Amino acid sequence: MTAPREMGKVLIGAYLLLIPVYAALLATSFPLLGLAGCLLLLGTWYAATDGVLAALGSAELPEEARATGLSVLGAVTGLARLVSALLFGALWTLAGIQVAAIVFAGLLVAATLAAALLIRDDQAPAHS
Repeated sequence: MTAPREMGKVLIGAYLLLIPVYAALLATSFPLLGLAGCLLLLGTWYAATDGVLAALGSAELPEEARATGLSVLGAVTGLARLVSALLFGALWTLAGIQVAAIVFAGLLVAATLAAALLIRDDQAPAHS
């Protein structure tokens, strides 16, 4: 198993940690426990994505373009997070928290599965 593939698995695992965060948004029985759980999961997600994404980018980018590539990666990631947060907020406002959490959890699962398939297919041996 190559280092980029292992890093990809860490990213996938980290994004799966967000599913219980969406579930906690729907639970009202234990608000303080839910808040603590969300903070723990979000902190773990951030720790497992921020540095790992930069390391994965560094491993994949050619040395002469590494600084520019990592800057672009950071900018695109930040922009994607901004757009995602705006869309989540808009959906929450228009349709309610339940709809927003369910839609985004579904999109998260679909994107994570697609990423897992891409990582697996990227490492599959070529057949001649």
